Amino acid sequence: MMVENDRRRDAETVKLITLNTWGGRIRGPLRRFMREYSPSIDIFCLQEVFNNKKRFSLLSLKGFDTTLFSKLTAMLKDHQGLYCEEEKNGEGEAIFIRSNLAVTDAGERFMHRWKNAGKDDPRKPGRALQYVQFQKDGQQFTVAHMHGLYDPRGKIDTEERITQSRKVRDFLDSFSGVKILCGDFNLLLNTQSLEILGHNMRNLVTEYAIASTRSKLHTKPEKHADYVFISPEVELVSFRTIPVTLSDHLPLFLEFK
Repeated sequence: MMVENDRRRDAETVKLITLNTWGGRIRGPLRRFMREYSPSIDIFCLQEVFNNKKRFSLLSLKGFDTTLFSKLTAMLKDHQGLYCEEEKNGEGEAIFIRSNLAVTDAGERFMHRWKNAGKDDPRKPGRALQYVQFQKDGQQFTVAHMHGLYDPRGKIDTEERITQSRKVRDFLDSFSGVKILCGDFNLLLNTQSLEILGHNMRNLVTEYAIASTRSKLHTKPEKHADYVFISPEVELVSFRTIPVTLSDHLPLFLEFK
């Protein structure tokens, strides 16, 4: 596995990885990846993360690592772990941010339904946008990510997805300063929903002509689900996928000032 060249970190840049962990099912490779990259990565935005107290449950029987958040917290000792619970004892999201970055605000906002919405209908869980804000060089930075609404019909436009995207857009527009939006949005490249998300921002997946954000474990024909958007104020240093197999998604790497 190829690690970022300078483990000492360039203090002038911030390095970020966004990844759908696939519920931590590929345990060994995922843990090795996090250990390898944690010295150089400042912010991890992770989707499909479970934070159950019980090690064994119906989820664990399906192969999910139900205590993934606590394991990552123990592993990433130089990072502050922030968890967003969408469903009690169910799927959520996590941000791990290096402790020396001065966090000024953090939280989540539901963009589809509400917390624990899946209690009444497991097919329709709530979806939240998780965010963290920090100050660097006199500027406010907002980093937000989410796992977008799933629909069995595919990653196409639906009324619910368009509404979700508009809520995300309105929420981000309420902040000033530098903004980065990333995650697994469950959207194809040519959707209106994706266009709304990226309004007045750069879509790095299209800009860099990324052929696929999915690993070889993904066998369906569509090859895009994950995206990174940056506001015009972001000074981009580099962007790419990391070709490793630790999920059915590829990690996306971003370095910026």
